[in-house]
Amino acid sequence: MRAQAKHVRTLFDVGTAAPCVYTSGWNFEGTNLVVKAVAKSSGQAVALAAAVAMLPAAASAEELRLGLIAPTDGTLAIIGEQAGIALDAFATSHTDLSVTIIDAVEPCSDANAAGAAELMVDSDVDAVIGLFCAETVNQVMPILADADIPAISVSLRAGIVMEDALAGGWPLFRIAPSAEAEATAIAQAIAARWSDQPFALIEDGTIYGRDLAETVRLELEQGGITPSFIDNYRPAEELQFGLVRRLAAAGVSHVFVGGDRADVAIMARDAAQAGLNLTFMGGDALQAADGAAPLPDGVLAMVAERPAPDDEAAGAIEAIETLLRERDDLDRRADDAYLLPIYAAAEIAAAAKALASSAETDLAETLRTETFATAIGPVEFGTDQSDEAPYVLRISQDGRLVPLDGAERASR
Repeated sequence: MRAQAKHVRTLFDVGTAAPCVYTSGWNFEGTNLVVKAVAKSSGQAVALAAAVAMLPAAASAEELRLGLIAPTDGTLAIIGEQAGIALDAFATSHTDLSVTIIDAVEPCSDANAAGAAELMVDSDVDAVIGLFCAETVNQVMPILADADIPAISVSLRAGIVMEDALAGGWPLFRIAPSAEAEATAIAQAIAARWSDQPFALIEDGTIYGRDLAETVRLELEQGGITPSFIDNYRPAEELQFGLVRRLAAAGVSHVFVGGDRADVAIMARDAAQAGLNLTFMGGDALQAADGAAPLPDGVLAMVAERPAPDDEAAGAIEAIETLLRERDDLDRRADDAYLLPIYAAAEIAAAAKALASSAETDLAETLRTETFATAIGPVEFGTDQSDEAPYVLRISQDGRLVPLDGAERASR
């Protein structure tokens, strides 16, 4: 008999300081029990958390209580959607666990972010997964640290975030390469491939895009390489012909973009329509779903990539794909940006809790000292609480980022 999985999705809106869940009722999936509940006030949120804890679990099931803090609005909503899908897939596929998931909205600003952390403490979660925005961390982590609740992020890249975490003694763990490593890898690729070509560095004005392009420029100039053109652009535009005209006037043939996949796709499309033969390169932000325009073939991307063990990855992919089919969500793929990393974070939390319980040690200390087998490969945080995947250069082909073959290396 399969064990019961107790799965609660409580969405706490820190903007209004009131929890609000989008669905309510009982949902039986085989012998797995999925509970979805509604709370109308902050007091009810605490009561709901207490009520959830009293729900019976199967005798053979170990309990795991996970918090999810992720954005749900605007252009970042897709991140929260992917995180929720990944944790749902983990919960329903791990029938040896009784899984409870408490969701809180991440505001991606310092406004009311503490409310999300307080809900996690009140709900007595074992670990928090998410924290996609650096702006949230300074309010959330001190509260979680006081309650000895570790957090695992799959996206925080700014070096200052982890510096603050280590200085403050915060149990923040990162499965993501640093922004500094990304800039270094990009600068090395440009130096190796474009040093004899007129190239441009452009960025979208965001903190990520601006800092990435500036760091790449500084590293190139240290090696005696200077871009022919530097510019910025307005992101999320339907057309980028104005930018394309500026690139044409500058006489460049190669362009590095500190921006996201949707913008790069529109630039490449508009440049082709204008008859320009431009080679574009982006950073790890190109590992995302297509926007209004598909990413055309031939775009270079410096992406963080780790080898995944076939057996570990296969189980996670099957769980995610099964859930997507059940929800008739056929536009997503199991390898979309954050699905596998979030699934892996849940695997880490579950394994760490089991190890810590067995050894009667602290959960955060277990995260620092152990190596975890996951859907994205082995993860080892160490004392710096960060596991960084190496950066590799890829090229877009049929909507995917694939390894460069010999002919592409020679031609670009």
